[in-house]
Amino acid sequence: MLNYLILYTSLKLTLDFLINNYYLFNEHIYKSYAEKNIINNFKNDNNIVNYVNKKTNKKYVITFDDKNIYDNMIYKELNDYNINLLENYHYKISGIIINKINNDLIDKVNYINKYLSKIYIISTNPEIDCDILLDKEIDEYIINFDEDERTFIMKQYEYIMNAKKIDIDVSHNHPVNKFVHFWSSMIMIFFSYYYLLILNYYNMVISFFIAHVIRQSGHFFYERQDLNLEKLKFGHKNKSKKEIIITLIGFNGLIYYDDNIITYTEYLFMNIIICVLPHFIEIIHKYGIVIATDWIIKIITDPFTDILDFYEYLIIHPKCFLDIKNIL
Repeated sequence: MLNYLILYTSLKLTLDFLINNYYLFNEHIYKSYAEKNIINNFKNDNNIVNYVNKKTNKKYVITFDDKNIYDNMIYKELNDYNINLLENYHYKISGIIINKINNDLIDKVNYINKYLSKIYIISTNPEIDCDILLDKEIDEYIINFDEDERTFIMKQYEYIMNAKKIDIDVSHNHPVNKFVHFWSSMIMIFFSYYYLLILNYYNMVISFFIAHVIRQSGHFFYERQDLNLEKLKFGHKNKSKKEIIITLIGFNGLIYYDDNIITYTEYLFMNIIICVLPHFIEIIHKYGIVIATDWIIKIITDPFTDILDFYEYLIIHPKCFLDIKNIL
């Protein structure tokens, strides 16, 4: 079983890395190697690019000016730029430097800022609604960064609790969804986690499966999800849930074809791992191992915080169950 997990993890991380680097860097790398672009070094570390990178915890600034390319900048041609790449790779892009008005690009950045993450708009053009207006060469700016006095543990705690709040605000509004989350959390705490502690994996998996069927029924049948607001979520989204279903079908098809691959208990346990592992790998690729660990801690502790958040819905009016959304 471990061999399959290692192989799957390696293949997915490699594929994500190759796709990311091709679409994000292909034009930049080609022109740099062809010596059509020259990458300059900033005179000091307290520069604008490092500033927006630190503020957003990202890596790169997109520039459309081939005359002023510095460290941690990616050059793109504005006329040929696919603005959807900004949304696809927002987790790596801390800012854009744009001096010509392009409403489509600005609208896309504003959309990302609202629903995904912050991307700074940097410009020398006062007609552009930007975050940072330049009145001299970018290398001449020296910015003193404010030190964050919070400890590492406090930063992660606040990150996790904020992720829980966003998750509840965005995806847990229907009374039935709150009801099933409360009772599925009770099942997980008093059965799944208990069986895990006494190493009874078979009953742990069965109770976990029952709890999640109950839990996800609220999302599937009742919760009316705004797919734009859903992008604010830290955890699983509509797309990643569909990917899990496909992966589970493929895995179960493989076991059906050859039931000697793993034991029955391992088979049940693997179904749980598949529900978590793909998204965990995706978070590692996009945000790093610390944020991925934060997500694992979040989903492990969700049953406990869900009881505190949804205890008022341990009993609801029967008419709430008639308010089923259109799932077609």
